[in-house]
Amino acid sequence: MEIITKVTTARRYPQHNYPIVCIRLRPKNGTRIQKMGDADGLEILFSHLEVIQHLMALNAADDKSKYTWVPIPEKPAERKAYWDKVNQERRG
Repeated sequence: MEIITKVTTARRYPQHNYPIVCIRLRPKNGTRIQKMGDADGLEILFSHLEVIQHLMALNAADDKSKYTWVPIPEKPAERKAYWDKVNQERRG
């Protein structure tokens, strides 16, 4: 996942010079971004950090935005490493 701000390269009509925040997704099996099996859409499981990064980008792109959030600590590295190992074994 990638969060970017676009101005002139945004495909919109009518074209204007206001910044927009864009989330770029690259679906891949076994990740939190996957194609939906029975539709053309995507299923996305955002982490708390990704939601915060999106809100920060919105605030930076538009002075009227005043989004706030409560910081949520990330998982301990040991817990993440454990589940990475479990999922790697599961996928082969």
